[in-house]
Amino acid sequence: LLGMALSAKGRHTDALEHYRKALELDPKYTEVHNAMGAPYLEMGKWDEAIQEFNLVLEDYLYLTPFFVHNNIGFAYYKKGDLNNAVENYRKAIGMNPNFGLAHYNLGIAYRDGKKTNQAIAAFRQATSLAPNLLDGHFQLGKLYFETGKKAEAQKSFQEVVRIAPQSEAALMARQYLDLLKR
Repeated sequence: LLGMALSAKGRHTDALEHYRKALELDPKYTEVHNAMGAPYLEMGKWDEAIQEFNLVLEDYLYLTPFFVHNNIGFAYYKKGDLNNAVENYRKAIGMNPNFGLAHYNLGIAYRDGKKTNQAIAAFRQATSLAPNLLDGHFQLGKLYFETGKKAEAQKSFQEVVRIAPQSEAALMARQYLDLLKR
């Protein structure tokens, strides 16, 4: 628990030290490996994060492996490995089809991989599962705008403004809406 508290305060190196001590006391404490992955993500140590998360997946009794696959996908995404990112996001979704964040992350990976139709489908699913997912609506609006689907883009950008009218995303959405009026 001390490791988690330190990690929450941004003291990731100290947190990792306490996690290692916890594993010395109980090498089979799977949750510690999961907890260790988070500061590695925060520190940009993608390979170390993947290694810790993979140790979690070795525990067949771990209750939420879909979160772990999403985290692994994020680490691969940050490494620039879109194929492994997509594979892990899809595994997360396969385990929990209602996991909106994994659908959103899948959309980001597809977008960056220039797979526009798949990205749109992923963002649509993410916003369906999490209707107030501001970034999902914004990303969807941008893709619709870029593909010339003006009515769909307008609807997505209007949703961004509705959800968070004072946000930076709403400001940008209004700019897109102005462009759509022309």
